[in-house]
Amino acid sequence: MTNLLKDKKVLIMDDELGMLDIAKEFFNQYGAHACTASTAIDAMRMAETGKYDLIILDRRLPDGDGNEVLKKIKGMEAAKNTPVIMLTGEKKMTEIKSSIELGAAGYITKPFRPTDFLAQLEKILKEP
Repeated sequence: MTNLLKDKKVLIMDDELGMLDIAKEFFNQYGAHACTASTAIDAMRMAETGKYDLIILDRRLPDGDGNEVLKKIKGMEAAKNTPVIMLTGEKKMTEIKSSIELGAAGYITKPFRPTDFLAQLEKILKEP
């Protein structure tokens, strides 16, 4: 896994600053370059202007719905092929299904175990 994340550029979007810090540290320890955004507006601006290898997106943001942000990201030329993993406390099957149908490459619920998160990342980053 370490090699899969090395030098990858990751955008992490979450409204919980503690979660942003944890996620950023997680990716940095594996050699990735993690950038963070705590609002939908910042996240979309960053996704549009930066070339990311992976986007981690909270389902609930203070200024927008994660699925709406996901739709917009998938419509951006710069980000349409970037894998997006939803990382959220939302556990309803209908919510999970709607995110996957909108193009999310994975869905991880909080709280999560780092091993589960790594397994999802490995699966997604190994896919062609």
